[in-house]
Amino acid sequence: MANLLNFKLPFDYDVAAYLKSSHPEVVDYRIRSKSLDARGAPRGKKPFYLYQLEVIHTGEQFSNETKIYHTCKQFLKAPIIVGAGPAGLFAALRFAEYGIKTRVIERGEEAQRRMLHISKYWRKGELNTESNVCFGEGGA
Repeated sequence: MANLLNFKLPFDYDVAAYLKSSHPEVVDYRIRSKSLDARGAPRGKKPFYLYQLEVIHTGEQFSNETKIYHTCKQFLKAPIIVGAGPAGLFAALRFAEYGIKTRVIERGEEAQRRMLHISKYWRKGELNTESNVCFGEGGA
């Protein structure tokens, strides 16, 4: 039976090397969760990953755990997701996993053009009310 192991590592450190030195009894692992914490990076602090691993020792096996996404009946009209921020993109992903076609609508220019509007605002104070830092792919 597999055990869960939680730890944090600098973002450029190898997980396998860490396990070999700190947990030599571990035979194999699979990553269940990995999240980047870069909150201190603007102040010179090195970013790190938070890991949750499923590990096994000699003689153990991983559980045969699989996610099954049942295909749902298509809607008469595709669901419309307003906003391509984290919630909108996650909703679109979840619908896609269930085989449901969606439409994502977003306000503002595409990311590269929107960056020009944002830099104009930061440098000159010129706000484009239709395309700024609050809109776009994860803008807000």
